[in-house]
Amino acid sequence: MNNLPDPLAHIGFISVPEELAVSCTEFHIDPQIMLPVEFGDMKEKWNAKDITWEAIISGILRVLIHDQEHENADYYRKLILAIKPNIRHDFTKAGIMKAKNKDFQIAIEIFQALAALFPQYALNALNLALVYEDAAEYKKEDKPEIFQEYTDLAFGAYKEALKRDPDFAETYQNFAYFFLKQENLKKAKEQFKRYLQLEKNQEKCMEVRKIVQELDSFFDIDSLFKQAFDNISMGKEEQGIKKIMLLLEKKPDFWNGWFLLGWGLRRLKRFGEAKDAFNKALKYTKPNPDLLNELAITYMELGEFDQSEKQLKQALKMEPHNTKVISNLGVVAMKKGDSELAKGYFNTVLEFSPHDAIAQEFLKNL
Repeated sequence: MNNLPDPLAHIGFISVPEELAVSCTEFHIDPQIMLPVEFGDMKEKWNAKDITWEAIISGILRVLIHDQEHENADYYRKLILAIKPNIRHDFTKAGIMKAKNKDFQIAIEIFQALAALFPQYALNALNLALVYEDAAEYKKEDKPEIFQEYTDLAFGAYKEALKRDPDFAETYQNFAYFFLKQENLKKAKEQFKRYLQLEKNQEKCMEVRKIVQELDSFFDIDSLFKQAFDNISMGKEEQGIKKIMLLLEKKPDFWNGWFLLGWGLRRLKRFGEAKDAFNKALKYTKPNPDLLNELAITYMELGEFDQSEKQLKQALKMEPHNTKVISNLGVVAMKKGDSELAKGYFNTVLEFSPHDAIAQEFLKNL
């Protein structure tokens, strides 16, 4: 896609042969206007008798795609429509079929041609954007750089569709879903709201209204979460806990909320309540090292050392080099009276992080 050869390298310009001119009776051929022809690799060996309208149409479309400001662009468009009056329907059908069959490059070229041939329609640019998106998803796992390139092209095609017709509702709807995939929820909501302003079919609007309501709820939760986090970080745990409780009333299955609640309660030394909050978080998400480590600390403070060790070892399996977890295993071992095991853990921490002050202090005390 980058450093591609000149897309017009195999295009030549000719005066229309007389036999071709008379075969197009519905359009006045201007012999003074040179027509582009796609010669393929035979540009130097072409013969006038080999020129067909298919080669001319292919040449015109390539010029319109890559040189939309060409001085004869309007003439070329009118000529193609005279030769192929059903081209918009036929090409759209073919492009959709190619995209379904994962033949994305041809599908892209077809919709590029339609977008160039019908600059007044937003739908052709929108279809091009959708094909770019499909091509991006197809390459997401094995070719991330191509995924990003197609994603950027899709964004550009959406912008072009909006420029062509700012009141075409479908563009806003699909652009919103595009932003949802990018996790740009603010932009997605903006596009959905504009769609709802333009779309007259209330049945179509129902699903979008549900999504907008969910986004509004998310933004409320996100705001509360950030406020609560800031409060707890600044030592205002009680204020933070109140905000988290409001959040959990709105969304009781939000594991991050339970995690933050547990963190605030632990800082207030309310270890029993903190333990319950962390266990609640585990109910709504898969175990992760940070959550298991926090839960282990509450068990440790409550004197439940075996449970604490169990959580820490599970966390260590997930992240074998997590010095915070290894250090806490050393603390548990020390509290259980196993000084040698504790020393081993703290020395391991220093192997990964030679300047870890906590491990150095514990070793000194041991």
